[in-house]
Amino acid sequence: MPAGPIKEVEEKLVKNEDKEPSPQKYFVIIGSFRDPANAKEHQALVRKDGFASEVLKNDAGLYRVSVKATDDITEARNEVRRIWAKFPKYSDTWMLIRK
Repeated sequence: MPAGPIKEVEEKLVKNEDKEPSPQKYFVIIGSFRDPANAKEHQALVRKDGFASEVLKNDAGLYRVSVKATDDITEARNEVRRIWAKFPKYSDTWMLIRK
């Protein structure tokens, strides 16, 4: 498993296309985009790898492709490490903490 700390960033989430984000506090982020079309494209890619996902939007207008939403910080960290180990192409996966 890759060593090193998991990047954990606190962000305020806002509605995306009139949909509220999942109510959980921790999100595993597998992609970040300025353009919502690119986020949707990435979402389709990660679905092919077996991930269920949602596109989140933060208050700075960035789109985050989330593959896990949980209230358990350990579960979120474990999922980031699992993705790093199993999917090297997603080695930049990180954790968003809802503000």
